[in-house]
Amino acid sequence: MVCLFVSVTNCPMSTVFLAFELFGYEAMPYFVLSIAICFTLSGYYSLYSTQKFVYSKTKTEYINRHTNE
Repeated sequence: MVCLFVSVTNCPMSTVFLAFELFGYEAMPYFVLSIAICFTLSGYYSLYSTQKFVYSKTKTEYINRHTNE
């Protein structure tokens, strides 16, 4: 559930907190790892059309790009 949420919204920190609140802190390493992988693989598509990516997800590079382009 949290992997789908982070892939759709591209909000990893809020997804981590959501996972902690829903499922507890015992599985924290698994949540963080799965959220990081899904966030990276989701590309530059988002549920929010006005969201803007300033930096690349995989490189230290300035891209300044809107979602769904």
